[in-house]
Amino acid sequence: MNKSFIRAVLYHIPILKKLIVKYENLKERVNYLSEQLSQSEAEKLSLSQQLSQSEAEKLSLSQQLSQQHDNIVASRHYLVDAFVRYLCQREPREEEIAEYSNSNMSEREIFIHFYTSEEYQKRLHIPQNNKLVGILAKAESINANLLYPGFDQAQLFVTLTDEPYQLSDFHACLSFLKEKNWITLEKATFLDIGANIGSMSIYAIASGYYTQAIAIEPSALNHQFMLWNIAINNLQDKIHSLNYGVANFVGKKDLICSPYNCGDFRISSQLSENSQNLYHEDQFNVEKVNFSTLDDLSNKYNIVAGNIGWVCIDCQGSEGLIFKGGKEFFKRLNAPIYVEFWPYGINRLNCRNDYFEFITEYAESVFRWVQKEIQLIDIDFLKNFYEQNVNTTLHLDILLLPPKM
Repeated sequence: MNKSFIRAVLYHIPILKKLIVKYENLKERVNYLSEQLSQSEAEKLSLSQQLSQSEAEKLSLSQQLSQQHDNIVASRHYLVDAFVRYLCQREPREEEIAEYSNSNMSEREIFIHFYTSEEYQKRLHIPQNNKLVGILAKAESINANLLYPGFDQAQLFVTLTDEPYQLSDFHACLSFLKEKNWITLEKATFLDIGANIGSMSIYAIASGYYTQAIAIEPSALNHQFMLWNIAINNLQDKIHSLNYGVANFVGKKDLICSPYNCGDFRISSQLSENSQNLYHEDQFNVEKVNFSTLDDLSNKYNIVAGNIGWVCIDCQGSEGLIFKGGKEFFKRLNAPIYVEFWPYGINRLNCRNDYFEFITEYAESVFRWVQKEIQLIDIDFLKNFYEQNVNTTLHLDILLLPPKM
């Protein structure tokens, strides 16, 4: 007899029917639990594999953190060694290298520690005959030496901890100009207004694309360091320096000078904006300097606009005055202008309108850099940036491109 027939017969016996149903339900339950168990075992295996992977990732992360820590310690070792050698002019002691290499201090804090140390301050005050103390740094990437004023905390820190100050900005702009075919043999002169200690002019000559540079700097202190930098790098026949401030007038005027940053020397202003003291202006020194217009200087020193291939202007807010005093020169110029746009500085000299008027007349396009990427901007962008940051320390470096002639 087959099983179906037997089953049908048994189903007619009530007690056996109940047993059969109960057995079948139990069998289904066992099958369900068996499936659940198999699934649990699979999940257990998966969790075990994930745990093993997590442990491996944890170990890898631990190794990475350890390597990162070792790299930081090694980097700190190098920095402390450099700070001691440059600032204190002596061999570093092993215990002080170990102390700062393993500390929680930032690189800037370590620099400030040595910079403000009694040992370094004594070095600064050693000369009694008006000699200037400088820190000489080697710029390997451009095969040049750069001498910085010993009091400087801004440019000097960047140079001692990374590459020479503003060199990456210069190269980024240079690459863009090459791409846009703005670099030609016919225009091989670089014009540097607000040249500071001559860094940008040295970068320009080192690039190989410019055979001459005209570097104009108002401060006697910065100009002296620029002369030293020109001589140190044997560039006397390539970089021509002029000790002038450039504005919209001819004559003497006070320059206020930061005691912490040789790149922050500015025309004095009587406007109330100075009361904000955003840069500790109450501690600035005063230096009386000769000012002239770009039109006057171009005639006096035969600065030929047609030979200029690139202009850099960084004059701490007085750019509008430069544009106003160089109207005839800029009419003859057809070259990119890389210029600072600093609302706070522009506002304190009341030359906002002159700045925007010049951009409107001269530039066909305006660019800025955002995390090393070029960005096209317009006048409205700059006006909004001005209004939002006129009372802050923020600024932009922008590139003005005129229509090609």
